[in-house]
Amino acid sequence: MIQNTDIFTPIVDDPYIQGKIAACNITNDVFACGVLDIRSMLCFLAAPSTIPGWVLTDMLMGMKDFLTELGCEIAGGHTIINPWILLGGTATGFTDERYLIRNTGMKPGDVLILTKALGTQPAMALHRVMKRPEFLENVRDVVPRSELQGIVDGAIKAMVTTNKPAVEVIRELIDESKGQFTVHAMTDVTGFGLAGHSENLARASRVDVEITRIPHFKWAMELSEMMGYDLANARSAETAGGLLIALDPRHQETLERALKARGIPHYLVGRAISSGTGKVHVSSQVIYQPITNAGL
Repeated sequence: MIQNTDIFTPIVDDPYIQGKIAACNITNDVFACGVLDIRSMLCFLAAPSTIPGWVLTDMLMGMKDFLTELGCEIAGGHTIINPWILLGGTATGFTDERYLIRNTGMKPGDVLILTKALGTQPAMALHRVMKRPEFLENVRDVVPRSELQGIVDGAIKAMVTTNKPAVEVIRELIDESKGQFTVHAMTDVTGFGLAGHSENLARASRVDVEITRIPHFKWAMELSEMMGYDLANARSAETAGGLLIALDPRHQETLERALKARGIPHYLVGRAISSGTGKVHVSSQVIYQPITNAGL
């Protein structure tokens, strides 16, 4: 049994979409363990007493509809009155141990594959700035006016896209190869950014990692620099980000071919360079790769 609890504040105005983002973010942590069978979710909702009931209902409906598509049900939950909105829950899944993927098995020489582009933090900052005309003019000096809404829409699309299909691909490869195909370690990329979650894998596995590529939503790098985020060093926070998969380079082509066949974005973003203490550095020759519409 694998459980994950996640609670955070809303980042978009539409309560229904926010519910979907929350459900995606919570369940992705369970999928990151190689689990496919997520049975239930206990929801947590906190809000001021002044918030209209339809807002709370729409957030829960967004969660419910997203979970229904995964074959998961809301089993219950808890609500409280709070000065600001909080939304989250606990997801519970089950798996046979032979499919369980931990965050401790990365080996020197392993490649790192990421399944979503980066840049949700600057994209959501743009979403907020777009409501403030006095700030928006500065943004238009950096990003073409015609591109602004597309950046926000692409990030939202990425944040409501589950990582379950990528885990299905991994499970199929394990079964087809009779266990010869293996993923050494895996996590999802969320609040600590690509570098931070690479560090989590590296420290747990006692290896050092080099980041060689930063795939990002188109214009996210420019927005990050303007707004003071650190996407250039892979430190910008993500929400409901992709899977970060560490595996032997001999299996890289097999995985990439299978992901491509399912239409799942995938980017080679780094490698474990040696045994070590969990250090992560961005290569001096790192490739910044703009991805149109998040590659979805």
